[in-house]
Amino acid sequence: MTSVILIIYTFVIEQTIIVVVQKPTLKQYEHLLDQHEGLYCPCTRISIQYSEFIKMNPRFHQLCSSDFTSIQWIQYLFGDRNYSNPYLFGGVYQNSFWDRISNYDQLDFRTLAISLFYFLSQLCRFSQEVVQAALIAFQKQTFINSQAMSRSLFDIELRLIIEKFQLQIPLKMLREIQLITGLIQADALQSDYESNWVYQVNRTGTGFDVRYDVSVIPRQFSNCNCRTSSNCRQLSSMRSKNGTILFTIPGFYVGCLPSQALIQSTMECFYNQSCIDQIQSHIDYQQVPLNITPLIILESSRYSPETTIEEMLKKLFVEQWDSQTYFEQYYHQCQPTYCQYQYIEQYSVSSITKLTGLVGGLNLAFRLITPILVISFLHIKRKLFKAKNIAISRKDIVP
Repeated sequence: MTSVILIIYTFVIEQTIIVVVQKPTLKQYEHLLDQHEGLYCPCTRISIQYSEFIKMNPRFHQLCSSDFTSIQWIQYLFGDRNYSNPYLFGGVYQNSFWDRISNYDQLDFRTLAISLFYFLSQLCRFSQEVVQAALIAFQKQTFINSQAMSRSLFDIELRLIIEKFQLQIPLKMLREIQLITGLIQADALQSDYESNWVYQVNRTGTGFDVRYDVSVIPRQFSNCNCRTSSNCRQLSSMRSKNGTILFTIPGFYVGCLPSQALIQSTMECFYNQSCIDQIQSHIDYQQVPLNITPLIILESSRYSPETTIEEMLKKLFVEQWDSQTYFEQYYHQCQPTYCQYQYIEQYSVSSITKLTGLVGGLNLAFRLITPILVISFLHIKRKLFKAKNIAISRKDIVP
């Protein structure tokens, strides 16, 4: 009966088995992870720098390494292939430059082009510097995790971290540009090219009593007024001395602020060799055209020819990040000293072995104890029988 009770107990009561694997390799870890839920592998290092297992190699848009952001193109627009220091937006230029463009309208492409393309080259350079500085700072950040994670969870976590990084880094640059533009608009600062405010001189009086009144009026672009908005614009063009339009540059704008108009523009003309040739044919202060390679339309590019410079700037001109994450290096840095898992069994080989030993021991004990119990029982029974007989005899002797 006891054996039966023990057997029932063994098969009904659950047992928790704890297994510890010391210094598991990556292969062992992934095998254990596949086989056991609730695997616990504490990391030796809970704080790991991103540089240990994340590599990013950003590739920038072809514009930033093209002829159109090169010093040769800017020198060509300037009219002096030895000049190497054009200042942004009408700064200090040689008199010969002003002489060359004095016959053009203030908003003529040839007047503004040198500043616009110099500004564009600086946007590219600044974007690259921002990205490189952000990458250095990012790789010094730490990934904190107390226990080893699965490869799939690692991939998900790292993808979210990288996407957040890529979205955040352009924001500072864009805020700075918007701040500068806002200050110029709020303070009514005048562009050196009079693209937003125009001087108007009125002469009154005659003889020795001549008076000149100078006023500044906002420039109009169609129905848009530069007093109220810095986003007014129109397509950039090249005009003859009498104002006739010689050529309009597709997608390229001029507006209240040259910088603002530029970022609203596209580079679609500069993907087209014939469009480039048209521009060069009207740069009449240059005798020999510059050998210019147009931008290439790539199906793999995230930008189309109609993408605005502002849209490219929002992504810091990055074409592709080429980010790689390395789970093996992460696991090596995590370096768990052990992995532990547990499982529940209702019966096991060890339990059955113990039970068998216990039953065998009980059987042996019963064999040894049973004769003693029988002898003791018979002895007690004899004594009781003898005592009963004596009592009956005494009863018969009574007179």
